[in-house]
Amino acid sequence: QSAEGISADMLNNGVKGSEDLVEALATVSRRGQHLTQFIQSFKALSTPVNTRLEATYLRSQVEEVLLLMQEDCANIEVSIDISPTFEVMVD
Repeated sequence: QSAEGISADMLNNGVKGSEDLVEALATVSRRGQHLTQFIQSFKALSTPVNTRLEATYLRSQVEEVLLLMQEDCANIEVSIDISPTFEVMVD
């Protein structure tokens, strides 16, 4: 940004070649801003997610999934052999 200010002064004072310098510095500035945004987005994606584990009954979870997939599994026979009181920790 400092270089852009200096080059703008050069342009205003009629220094030869300053138009190209102004354009080049503006391009570098834009690309730098895009790179900063990319790094911030990547950092947000790479930050570990805090889990909130809680106990739930596995059988009820499996039954819920089967209910959601009943159309896709219409011709498939499924039997569940899980105790109704078997708990797992899930997020």
